[in-house]
Amino acid sequence: MGDKLDKIKVYVSRFYGQVQLPKFHSQSSFPGNIMAELGIYMPVNQMNLVKSPDNHLIILSLERIDLLDADILFVAVDMGAKELFRKYQNSQP
Repeated sequence: MGDKLDKIKVYVSRFYGQVQLPKFHSQSSFPGNIMAELGIYMPVNQMNLVKSPDNHLIILSLERIDLLDADILFVAVDMGAKELFRKYQNSQP
């Protein structure tokens, strides 16, 4: 894919059963580092939310679902979070 990877923006998110808000992984998280090693980066609007390299997970409210805009979305859903995921999946930005 070569140069095309530079233009692809990827979002990695996880919906937890105990937490009623999803989180997305920053570039300094484990999945973010893997993506960066491959030359694939998160969208700029998400990068702007990361205040320090120690912020590996950023909580995202339903009102900010517009930040989930990316070319590719990877979403992990815990067993107890299926309803929460459906709520976000069916919402409109």
